[in-house]
Amino acid sequence: MGLADQGQLPTALAGRSKHGTPTVAIIASFAGVLAAAQLDFTAIIEMENIIYVFAEVLEIFSLIKLRRDNPNAARAWQIPVESQCGLLLFFAPALVCLSLIVVLSSPLGLATAIATVLLTSAAYVGTTLARAQGWCRFNEIEAGWGADRDPAWVQSVVAFAAGLCACRGSSGGGCSTDGVAGGKAKHVRVQSGDDEGGAGENPMHGGGSG
Repeated sequence: MGLADQGQLPTALAGRSKHGTPTVAIIASFAGVLAAAQLDFTAIIEMENIIYVFAEVLEIFSLIKLRRDNPNAARAWQIPVESQCGLLLFFAPALVCLSLIVVLSSPLGLATAIATVLLTSAAYVGTTLARAQGWCRFNEIEAGWGADRDPAWVQSVVAFAAGLCACRGSSGGGCSTDGVAGGKAKHVRVQSGDDEGGAGENPMHGGGSG
């Protein structure tokens, strides 16, 4: 299943031909590859390596966070490390590799990698905001998924943007700082389902409400 099928991207990207081929996704991927092909081949390799190792660092950090927050959760396999300090050793190889790649990379490769990470982060925030505001249709995400599973900085940015959108849509035509803060507070309350009559409704959820 693709990201659009899983509810991570708008359903418009899940379009398929009569043969079941994900036509829209293939065209979008081809456009990305065509854009990357304009770069120097060495810069492409450097960008791929930096992004890959950076992703590994994030995965290791996620592993440590999950072990700290949910130490007794059922897992398919166990790591023979008991202490939190021992888990930090997993960072060493990835950090060494990332440091070497960054130091040895050309300015173009490094800049391209940074730009790619920033663009994909912005795309994630944008799709999260689109789901919250109902701008696009999304498939339902797995049961139990909610806005609280997004990083805190993503929730803050989405809440702030939602407040700005609410201010723009108001009849007053203007918005003060208090109005933006109020929009943020309202957005956060809806996420947690604390509003009266809104229990269970989560605009960040990929269900019918979003």
